[in-house]
Amino acid sequence: LKHFWVCLDRSTMDDDDDLDDHIQASCFNGLFRPKHRPSKQINSPSPPPPVPEIHRHFGVPLETLYKNEELLTKTEQGLVPLVAYHCIQYLRNITTLKLEGMFRVSGTWKEMNTMKGAFEEGNIPNFSTCENPHSIAGLLELFLRELPDPVLSNRLYDEFLSVGDKPEQERVAAMKGVIKRLPQEHIQFLRYLIPFFKDLTNHSVENKMDAKNLSIIFGPILFGGGEMSLLFMAKLKTQAALVEILIKFCDEVLK
Repeated sequence: LKHFWVCLDRSTMDDDDDLDDHIQASCFNGLFRPKHRPSKQINSPSPPPPVPEIHRHFGVPLETLYKNEELLTKTEQGLVPLVAYHCIQYLRNITTLKLEGMFRVSGTWKEMNTMKGAFEEGNIPNFSTCENPHSIAGLLELFLRELPDPVLSNRLYDEFLSVGDKPEQERVAAMKGVIKRLPQEHIQFLRYLIPFFKDLTNHSVENKMDAKNLSIIFGPILFGGGEMSLLFMAKLKTQAALVEILIKFCDEVLK
């Protein structure tokens, strides 16, 4: 079976969106898109040489990143991948936190690709030269999307989904129990990433990104894409509900 990554239509999402309506609408507007396979070209140029492994930040398992301190930076929450750290540090600026539609509004692909290339070459891009601040949010999203094993790990996917079947008052404790079974690198990264999402929701009056809207966007990213099927489409609601719990109760779930 071929796998597809989920690309949600976020251009029309606002605070009053109903999750069921959003998922249903997205399904009929290209929710599932196959990975791009360029058509065969005659006399096409040779691909560029692979980036040296020591400088590869994107498309690398978290476990691999955490084995190379040159690709990490120290924070109060522990070691964090450089890409995520620099993106979040920039986005934590009080002005940027109030930016309307963060993660909902698309960034500029050219800017994102240039910044990605700088990281892969072992440099830190100068975010101050970025004309579209949404490009930095998009770069963080791209980093998360390209993880071979998503942050909430394919290995525990069924266990996470089972949390959604529990009574509402039991879900926080159940979520905490499954989180503890993640690889330590994933847990450490979550302790840096999710509080940032929580901070973002504290400014939802200005940025229009409350926990519900963030969970709709990041459910498929943190859990990973799925097979194109009606069954997976139905699971999107559960994914979003679990990420919403993670954001709202991060202090308890991740301690």
